[in-house]
Amino acid sequence: MKFLLNLENFYNLGTDYFSFTNQKCIFELKANDNSKITSKNILIATPNTEEKLYYSFSGKNGLCLTTEYGSVQEKNIFGKFVSLPSNNAKALLQFLQEYGYFFKLPANQETIIDFNNLIGLTYRIRATMLLMNSLENKTINYEKVLHYTLYLILGNPIEMPITGKQKYVSYKSNALNVINSAIPSNNDATITIDGEDCYSIADMIHNGNYNLRVDEYKDISTNENFMFSYPGINDPFYRQLTIAYKDCHTCSKTDRLIIEFLFHLMHENGVIKNIFFENGLEFYSSSSLNLNEKLKSVLLIVSKKILSQEINYNVSKIKAIYNPATLQPTWKSPNLLTALYFSLFYMRPNSEIYRKCANPSCNNFFLVKTSNSRKKYCCSNCRNASNQRDHRSRQKNNLTKNPISYIEI
Repeated sequence: MKFLLNLENFYNLGTDYFSFTNQKCIFELKANDNSKITSKNILIATPNTEEKLYYSFSGKNGLCLTTEYGSVQEKNIFGKFVSLPSNNAKALLQFLQEYGYFFKLPANQETIIDFNNLIGLTYRIRATMLLMNSLENKTINYEKVLHYTLYLILGNPIEMPITGKQKYVSYKSNALNVINSAIPSNNDATITIDGEDCYSIADMIHNGNYNLRVDEYKDISTNENFMFSYPGINDPFYRQLTIAYKDCHTCSKTDRLIIEFLFHLMHENGVIKNIFFENGLEFYSSSSLNLNEKLKSVLLIVSKKILSQEINYNVSKIKAIYNPATLQPTWKSPNLLTALYFSLFYMRPNSEIYRKCANPSCNNFFLVKTSNSRKKYCCSNCRNASNQRDHRSRQKNNLTKNPISYIEI
């Protein structure tokens, strides 16, 4: 019985510790040119059932790679994962070969994987971490909070095959379902404001009601621009968003707040055309982003809701079990992806943060106490390299300001 229990993937919270096993996989590129690894490649993954990987987690060391008997080989695997260079397919493939695939694949069976989805999944995990970091900073950078929040809401959905019948689908906010299914209602009651016919919309952000011009709404909802024509007015999502803002009031309070926030954000700042993990927001217009105090306040509420939904969704497959061998509560984890999200789930709010190394040549993120504002480097080598770089820069500036003059003898 003890042997059978040890084969399971268990979190042991009684000792602030969990462990689980993963499997190494053999990856082959399905491409015409195997010398180049890009996001457009297709991978074929085959699990190597004879070579297992053992993981554990503790509050002190984070997610660790261990031996079969529990000795720690590598600490902070989550930090290594989020430190991978962005959009670097080769680095991601090397990580997967070293630490195993995100999901348990069927034995003796090839699984075809779209590399673009793999990179997209890494972006979602990084965006979740960076959003958490941004919210826990003493000084809020609202543009960063907005970027990562909208990426999690509006970013391209991820679908990853696991078995022939199972697949992983990234979290999708229910507010999007409300927006995409919205249809215009027959409620056309209007009021007149300064000679203009308006719909009076119940609105939490504006503390009561917001007046939306009838002619603008009709131009947006019918895609016929008689009176209004501004960049992005014909965007399909913006059209659905405007319809949902006017007519969808029976959804949950959270979904309604997200709809109101997205509408006012685009209506007042410009319609969003695309959102990218690396390059942020792309608007149809070239106008600069300007968040007023109301939108900033609601953004913090929405971002925290989205952050919790993203993490809760990805740790929802963890199963609580009472272990009869140890008489302690344990938690069974289905895969490595869940363990990575658990690394964020387990972080103490206002206590810990993954901070990017201040060395410009380093991509590493390291776990540090939020109260420790002095620790800016992941290691002494990065600190020394940065100090040497600053020293050389100061010397160069001094020579520029005070050039050496030569006297002829």
